[in-house]
Amino acid sequence: MLLLPAEIKKHADAVLHKPDAPLVVWNAVPPVGTSWRLHKRALLEAFYAALSFIKTEGVEEWVVIGQPLTPIVRTLFRFKEVGIRNDALTFLGTVINLRIYLDRDQTEAVFFAGNGDKVCRGQVVGLPH
Repeated sequence: MLLLPAEIKKHADAVLHKPDAPLVVWNAVPPVGTSWRLHKRALLEAFYAALSFIKTEGVEEWVVIGQPLTPIVRTLFRFKEVGIRNDALTFLGTVINLRIYLDRDQTEAVFFAGNGDKVCRGQVVGLPH
């Protein structure tokens, strides 16, 4: 069942304040000898790692990102821009089969990967302020 953006935001916000929610961490600092172009693809791997924690079925998966991740996601290989804005979230586009939403109110470098009401939180470290 495809959720509306307001429903997705509700589930993501609930996980933000749940201390025992699953958590994936991605370090934005590339390892020595790894290009930024190659390393930022690892963010996509972090999205899929988060989805594996909550055992999704590979359909209708979504990711909500905070504002600091927008320039990274928009330059990912295979990102297809859509840009539909509504009251809750902005549907930025897709990467492979993931629907990517921007939470304009979220100023932290975080993401929420989910399917239906199952959500895993992600934290990005190492981004310059």
